[in-house]
Amino acid sequence: MGDKISIIIPTFNEGRRINDLIEALIERSKQHLCEIIVCDSSASTDHAVLDGSFSAVARYYRCKGKGRAAQMNEGAALAKGDILMFCHADVLPPTGFDECIVDAILDQHEMGFFAYRFDPTNLWLDLNATQNKRDGIFTGGGDQCHFVLKSTFLRLGGYDEKYVIMEDFAFFRKVRKLKIPYKIIQNKAVVSSRKYNKNSYLRVNLANLVAFTMFLIGACPKRIKSFYSKAIRT
Repeated sequence: MGDKISIIIPTFNEGRRINDLIEALIERSKQHLCEIIVCDSSASTDHAVLDGSFSAVARYYRCKGKGRAAQMNEGAALAKGDILMFCHADVLPPTGFDECIVDAILDQHEMGFFAYRFDPTNLWLDLNATQNKRDGIFTGGGDQCHFVLKSTFLRLGGYDEKYVIMEDFAFFRKVRKLKIPYKIIQNKAVVSSRKYNKNSYLRVNLANLVAFTMFLIGACPKRIKSFYSKAIRT
């Protein structure tokens, strides 16, 4: 097995912050970073431009398909690394994240993700963050930064593009069904709490609960997306 990691970042109008994220990813990686692929939504209107100083490791790709699942699949198809890491634009993995991933893979885990904390945080957000430290019903959300062997990703058929929302949980459901070994790394990623700042703690958590319940009972993904888009201000 190789030990090079391709980071795939699905974005939508993240032009103002994407270069800061790339810089932080480079600074926080040790020796296993192969490349960073920014997979921008075809619906983005901010015309993101990557800093030229990152040209040796990072590249920008304007996606053809719609939805985050399609963006991540297109990024995976371009990736050169043996390990794929999917990172949201408002999530920052911990220092040495690449070594943590390689160690997990060498320990016979084919997939995994990171526990996380919010920034800025408060008592209620700290309570939310405790839910992702252990395995449970909410395990596998995209804010946890999925990483997976590329061979395993291809064997699972990638992300199901019919899931225009909840694609992360749909992917992890396949992982559990096939009993693919995974690990939750306790070195915490940092997730922006901007969604909570633009809405409220109660509003976001109620919307998340309703959307996740709709997913569990098999509601149409487009219907879930429609509900969530109306419930949450972005």
